[in-house]
Amino acid sequence: TICVAYEGMDKWFPAGKIVMTGNPVREQVVQLAGKKDEGLAFFGLKRDVPTLLVVGGSLGARTINQTIHANLDFFKSNGFQLIWQTGKNYAAEAETAVKEMDYSGVVTTPFIDRMDLAYAAADALVSRAGAMSVSEICLIQKAAVLVPSPNVAEDHQTKNARALADSRAALLVTDKNAQNELIPAVKKLLSDETYREEIARNTANHAFQNSAENIANEVLKLISKN
Repeated sequence: TICVAYEGMDKWFPAGKIVMTGNPVREQVVQLAGKKDEGLAFFGLKRDVPTLLVVGGSLGARTINQTIHANLDFFKSNGFQLIWQTGKNYAAEAETAVKEMDYSGVVTTPFIDRMDLAYAAADALVSRAGAMSVSEICLIQKAAVLVPSPNVAEDHQTKNARALADSRAALLVTDKNAQNELIPAVKKLLSDETYREEIARNTANHAFQNSAENIANEVLKLISKN
């Protein structure tokens, strides 16, 4: 049995062995009910101001970090808020840049321990398109700009992102085009609440509840056969 989270996997695996289960995620990370105010307070941000969460994985994502860094004035001039998870290698550079701009609406951190509060505080996200990140985004139903990493096997992050983008459940910006296309995509999401909510609603079509339990049940079926 082959448990998968996306349609079209019969291109690589025998169709008769595929079961759509989704990816198991950390339950506490996607339980956001009633946490928005707590999340904003945790990061020292204001309510009723469009807020972007940028995550690039535990080590950060160089292209995303460089693009955000080069466009920090965009957030200040538009009155948008930013939670910027930089990864440890870019943390000092980002912290210095934010201090120099003198704007309390931008918060940087090397790593986020309370992803549930970051997700709750955010109105939209910028993220790589790893399987776990995409699964979490769909479960929390947030609009996202996905920037697939080009440095992964079989370019699977682009396939993950394309599955959502093709059904208007996310925006897709390639790594090589991020410097020119990422900020316009972010501006559209943060400026247009109706559009943002439409994208967020569409993510529900790609969300799998109880994935861990479903996978465990598939294992039990195999055991019972033997």
